[in-house]
Amino acid sequence: MGFLAKWVARGLLVLAALTVLALGVIYAGSERILRRRHAAPVDTALRLPPSSDDVEARRQAAIIGCYEGCHGKTGQGLTMVVPGIHRITAPSLTEVLPTYTDGELVRLLRYGVRRDGTTALLMPADAFYPMSDEHIGEIVNFLRRQPVVSGPPRVRQLSLKARLGILLGKYPLSVAGDRRRLRPSRLPPFAAYRGARRRTARYRDHGQGGSGCLRAVPRRRDR
Repeated sequence: MGFLAKWVARGLLVLAALTVLALGVIYAGSERILRRRHAAPVDTALRLPPSSDDVEARRQAAIIGCYEGCHGKTGQGLTMVVPGIHRITAPSLTEVLPTYTDGELVRLLRYGVRRDGTTALLMPADAFYPMSDEHIGEIVNFLRRQPVVSGPPRVRQLSLKARLGILLGKYPLSVAGDRRRLRPSRLPPFAAYRGARRRTARYRDHGQGGSGCLRAVPRRRDR
């Protein structure tokens, strides 16, 4: 009986060690993906055109989720919680925008890549990718003129399920998370979207568990 108990104890120790090892692999692997630097381009000479219609710019900010969406009702920041998956803060836009140049900001929006080259987790870059500089400039310059509002404390908590999803490619990381789209041969030149007249885009729902963080709404036609 003592012999059997000894082998059961050893088996449990081995199982515990394998469990700890598996958890370590999942955590380390997911962190490696999240900290990976992406070779998305930055147009250092880019200057976004100014916005001329604050009412329309605010409406567009609401459509794409800058307002009344991922970043809170007025862009003040919001901690998005999906039970069992993640708890992530979308920061105050008025605090973040001054730290980015126009070129860096366009890269953040179109590719989901932050200033340090890492992925901006849950950034719905597919929504911004087809937008012209004119369209982005209307929204960004409107947001830049708003008074600075302190956002909530930054939080990034990912469950084991979320980290496993990152390893398996099942968790939304942004455009940067799909390395196939960031191969140099696949990167479109900035001229490809500068001056583009595309007026609609399909917006993804990342972050709020299907609650409609972003909505598909066409732009209003030029008057």
